[in-house]
Amino acid sequence: MEYGYYATLYRSEFSGKFKNPKKVNHYTYSFEVEKITYNQTPGTEEIKLYPGTDQNARYVYTEAEGLDGTGIIYAYTSAAPLSKLPTEFKDFLFINNNSGALSFRGLYSFDSEYHYGWRE
Repeated sequence: MEYGYYATLYRSEFSGKFKNPKKVNHYTYSFEVEKITYNQTPGTEEIKLYPGTDQNARYVYTEAEGLDGTGIIYAYTSAAPLSKLPTEFKDFLFINNNSGALSFRGLYSFDSEYHYGWRE
């Protein structure tokens, strides 16, 4: 560990407020981001113990890329049919088929082409 840590992790922990929410269909909602509040200031970093290990890691805190000021964002539920989702969304998250349903929730911004997926 030349630098005093064994890994660098890029993190963005935030909460926000949406505006203009609309139900598009049974598995899709659209909204715009009104405000984002960060748990750590983007652009800062720290070295701290990585959970579950005895090793230090460098944490670099970033903005929520693609969510702030991007226009309309689409939220997909975990029941969304894969055949109905945008190809760009599926490609980014390495989904290479059209059968079944999404096994997690996802966010997609057509304007910025940023994609997010998370499990409950």
